[in-house]
Amino acid sequence: MSPYDYCREKVALPGSSLYYSLLFVSPALREALTALHAAAEEFRAIAEQVREAGVARTKLGWWAEEIERAACGAPRHPITRALAQPLREAGVDSARFAGVLNAFVAHHERDAYGTFAELEAHFDRVADLTGCIAAQLCGFACTETVDASRSLGVGLALAELARSPYRPDARRATDLPADLLAECGVSRADLGATPTTEPVRRSVRKVCEAARLRLRDALEAMPVADRGAQRPRRALAEMMLAQLDAIERGAYAVSERPAAITPLRKLWIAWKHRG
Repeated sequence: MSPYDYCREKVALPGSSLYYSLLFVSPALREALTALHAAAEEFRAIAEQVREAGVARTKLGWWAEEIERAACGAPRHPITRALAQPLREAGVDSARFAGVLNAFVAHHERDAYGTFAELEAHFDRVADLTGCIAAQLCGFACTETVDASRSLGVGLALAELARSPYRPDARRATDLPADLLAECGVSRADLGATPTTEPVRRSVRKVCEAARLRLRDALEAMPVADRGAQRPRRALAEMMLAQLDAIERGAYAVSERPAAITPLRKLWIAWKHRG
């Protein structure tokens, strides 16, 4: 299995939003962005699924070392083998990964998020990967594109939380913050209950609203001069907005009716952004 195939099987199988968002870009950019998202997924999985704090810190520390090895031209892992050359060609400073990995260490060490602002601050830190570095791989001329891309990355993370607010197998059953749970009246028994309780629906609706605001702001703030280069990111954002609309049409009943948009709708969105 090639490094790219490894990354593709992790995050961009046919039918996925990422797969369709990259359908009409060059093979080199497709491979680079697929590898970047695979790295983000690898980091997230460690932070959310490894239960022992020491083990999680060791694993994330290994990734920090692996990123440095990749920067020096000696990657070992399939993800970094796929990512090393694109990062070098785009001039991405490998030190930026350290900040993202530290954010995931802090994420793992939390028992819960107290406020929505704290949760968004975490998403803002990790959006340096799936937002800003992704934008750099695509290429941009205007510095405003960086801020728009960070907002896009936060919006993607919020949209994923809205789709799956309850994860029984994760270290924390939910990342919905305490202030939102209290505001919406969500109890521990509500989480994962089927059918979706009204308090959970209210909390998911608020996350959807926050995600939609971030994604729309990102699309509107993207400078016209860079919209062509950033078309795969814009396509992915539009797919997530369509996903949020599907959740709304399903009355936010995410426990029993996982909302999804059809592959044909994803293909149409990707085609619109094909350049």
